[in-house]
Amino acid sequence: MDRFFKIMYDFFAFAFPGACIVVSVLLLSNNDAELFYKILPKVFRVNIWETYVAIALLGYLVGYLIKPLARFFLLRLLALKLYYIKLCRNVSWLGGHKAKDYEELYEFLFLTRDHSRRFIRIRERTRNAYQYIEFWDMHVTMSHNLAAACIIFIALHLSRAGFSKIFAFESPISVAILVAIIAIPILLNRSVYYAFWWMNDIKEASSYKEPK
Repeated sequence: MDRFFKIMYDFFAFAFPGACIVVSVLLLSNNDAELFYKILPKVFRVNIWETYVAIALLGYLVGYLIKPLARFFLLRLLALKLYYIKLCRNVSWLGGHKAKDYEELYEFLFLTRDHSRRFIRIRERTRNAYQYIEFWDMHVTMSHNLAAACIIFIALHLSRAGFSKIFAFESPISVAILVAIIAIPILLNRSVYYAFWWMNDIKEASSYKEPK
């Protein structure tokens, strides 16, 4: 079961969002309007299955690399500091959390904060809680990594085709960009939502003491 969960974590948190970024690049076209994903198999002389494996492996690497960047800039800085914390000071009912709760999560997600001792206690005392923490972290990572993939997709194709062509909705890429624009705030909202579960489980499990 642990091995299955680790595979699921690697796929949804790293490989899937990273593959979306790789595909975003492959959907760009050259000066002859030929898509890169059609050119590369001919250049490298690989078949379709080898191409899929390469995309999956490269996607995992890209997803792994963008995780700290997406967590800091999108989740911690954009979603929490610039949106939720400021908004909650004026809208007290937002998400059931007050501004101080978002500020606590903001500090908890700080990259240099060391949670290793907490995780050691959690693994020793509450094995099931540790799996739940990893499960919430998978959702947090997948959400902000997919948001990063959407931003990269939009930036690449807007810079390539231009605003006038894209928003004329003459191609499937135009619809995909519209979907990506809608998806970004939803994904960041989900990332914040699961980050609260992640933080609260860590705090409760690390302070848990077995009854004597």
